[in-house]
Amino acid sequence: MRSLLLSATAALALCQAAAAGERNTLDRVAFAVDGAESSHGQDNGMWRPDPDGPQGPMQVSAAAAADVGGGDRFDTQQNRALGRAYLEQLFARYHNWPDAIAAYNWGIGNMKAWVAAGRPPGKLADGVEAYIGRVLHDSGLCTDNAGPRIAHTPPKHKNAAADALAAAECAQFAGWRSAGGGAAPSRFYRRLDQAMQLAAKRLPAAER
Repeated sequence: MRSLLLSATAALALCQAAAAGERNTLDRVAFAVDGAESSHGQDNGMWRPDPDGPQGPMQVSAAAAADVGGGDRFDTQQNRALGRAYLEQLFARYHNWPDAIAAYNWGIGNMKAWVAAGRPPGKLADGVEAYIGRVLHDSGLCTDNAGPRIAHTPPKHKNAAADALAAAECAQFAGWRSAGGGAAPSRFYRRLDQAMQLAAKRLPAAER
């Protein structure tokens, strides 16, 4: 009985670590999107004439803000919180970062039409694939020999679960590009998703 309890405790600890790693990954992706969209608030063009269009450091539209409960998109702090929440929602929808990042940049409607068409190579809007690559790179999920694209250092909350997720995401993005997007999740990724679901069920409501 004691061994079973210890095993359950160890399993829960691993699930909690995976959940923490996923939250930290979201922070890093949100930071990278902030850089891609507005150079971390340094781009004066981030405030647009159309009040319903994308606004602020994370270019949050009125529709995206409404999807995550609403807020003041014209306040930079709330804008970043809304953008992060929307990224989290997109990740929950697509279950992978390349698709979630593409939808953030291109829009859910465009992604839906592209997926329905069989994800045809070469049919992504100009710049979408480059945007995905930049965010994956700048978030630390994928690296290359070109060095950092931004001078800022993203929040550092790495742990084993987050590092394993990063490796899985980069492998997935390589397949996503070569196959025109939507490569099947790796075995690790499926197991991590199961662990995340288990963690969500067992964590106290305040920590979910």
